[in-house]
Amino acid sequence: MLMKINLLKITGLCASVLLSSSAFSMNPEGLKAKEPLRIKMLSKNGTVQKVISGTVFDNTNLPIGGVGVRNLSTGKSTVTDAQGMFKIEVNNENDLLRFTFIGFRAQEVKAGTGGSPLAIKLASDDTKLNEVVVIGYGTQNRNEITSAITKVDSADFRQSGSRNALDLLIGKVAGLQITRTGGTNPNSGVGVQLRGVTTLAGAASPLIIIDGIPGGNLDLLQQDDIESFSVLKDGSAAAIYGTRATAGVIIVTTKKGKRGPSRFDYNAFIRTETLVKRPDFMTASQYRERLASGQVQGIDYGSDEDYFSNLINKDNLSHNHNFAVSGGGETSFYRASVNFRDVQGFARENSRKEYGLRLSLTQTGLQNRLTAQFNVAANFNNANLLGGGGWETVLTRNPTESYYNPDGTFKFTRNITNEVARLEQEKSSRQQQTSSVDAKVDFQIIEGLKASVFGAHQRNWNL
Repeated sequence: MLMKINLLKITGLCASVLLSSSAFSMNPEGLKAKEPLRIKMLSKNGTVQKVISGTVFDNTNLPIGGVGVRNLSTGKSTVTDAQGMFKIEVNNENDLLRFTFIGFRAQEVKAGTGGSPLAIKLASDDTKLNEVVVIGYGTQNRNEITSAITKVDSADFRQSGSRNALDLLIGKVAGLQITRTGGTNPNSGVGVQLRGVTTLAGAASPLIIIDGIPGGNLDLLQQDDIESFSVLKDGSAAAIYGTRATAGVIIVTTKKGKRGPSRFDYNAFIRTETLVKRPDFMTASQYRERLASGQVQGIDYGSDEDYFSNLINKDNLSHNHNFAVSGGGETSFYRASVNFRDVQGFARENSRKEYGLRLSLTQTGLQNRLTAQFNVAANFNNANLLGGGGWETVLTRNPTESYYNPDGTFKFTRNITNEVARLEQEKSSRQQQTSSVDAKVDFQIIEGLKASVFGAHQRNWNL
């Protein structure tokens, strides 16, 4: 039985001391400065650290830039520069350094004493050429693909607390533009553009296919349940899926069970959002100064409050928890996962709570010529849609005007919305249930010829 637990990791602080002085030698002419003596010591929990340097080369002895260098003993990492050079801190000579780069085999070496720079030579890795890629009408080895297809698996995902499954692809596929038009609003979707503007309105998005279901619902996906993405970018996508795929296709493959003992995985993340830079608008005191100097014309209502801050959820804390169990025997495999996610927006009254589950069963027979697969997924979410807007209203309002009457009740006018009163008195929520069931049977008639039968049903309820 294997257990994998990924939790928020908090490391201790490092204290860095840099001493710079001059070493002197005695000679008949007196004291003469030779060369500066520099000592760099890094102390962490009483352990003296030193810096190891080196250069990474390929099999033709050319330096490689951008190679990932990680100290497996301390968890610290860095990358090589354009000349293939790197520097990394180690505790002792037995620290294990791991070097990784796309197209090359990973290599692990001991840090050594640091007496001389390390020279690391990475060997080419051609194994990914035999990697199987889902291409819509079947699968092919990567070295057989002639169309514009990009595969991104879980090892290459953008590691972060994603609100949407497509957040994992940000910066990973050339030409794929993913934007979040709703900002930090947890109930907003993402804008996706793959093949440029393909319609007059410019609003066409790629076709999403989840485990073979065209138009799959992204609410059914959690980042820890996704095995890989295959992005079809050229015209072959339309040849397979028709006009729905004129803007490209994104094929999502979820994780399935594998042969072996039961495996338990738990993953979690915690995130909070803070204001980095506030829009530059006048405060009440600045407004009064300009009124007094005649720079602006207006009325001083006598109030002095910061209504912009009143719209911010200062205590927002989002967290996600995913627990999965998987395994299988000679002819049957399974994987089941449950997920809970509580996403708090940066704005008040703007949040989303989700409960999700996914089950996958696979059965083989007839000497592995017959494969039957069954998947069930469900998502239950409760969204608070009230907040997330009104920023322009409070910023452009007279900063000396109060949202309250003298008796403490909310003040309402015809020309402006009382955003504070709206958050206190109104409600706007949505309860949604999404479920999906699909089954697929494959039968290999002869080598290279396979017959498949596939059926799926998906339903959404909005309460």
